[in-house]
Amino acid sequence: MIKEKGCNSLYLRGLSATGCVLTTYSGAAERGYNTFMVEDALISQNHSRTKVIEEISNSVNIQTLLFMVDHIVKPVGKKGA
Repeated sequence: MIKEKGCNSLYLRGLSATGCVLTTYSGAAERGYNTFMVEDALISQNHSRTKVIEEISNSVNIQTLLFMVDHIVKPVGKKGA
């Protein structure tokens, strides 16, 4: 579904940084997506493990992500955009 929409990058956040978010990150990277964790948008039962995941993965802060959305990202599914 993601490829059908023309997406090649994923920006992840979530409630289980050490579980499903990390698994999604790894799976997406293996499938060729540009994959990033959004800093300070992850949580897990152990804060230090969450920070390690942010440090070992490609990560982007929220200010940069918002800038990208406002200035770089083209809307998916809109012709001529």
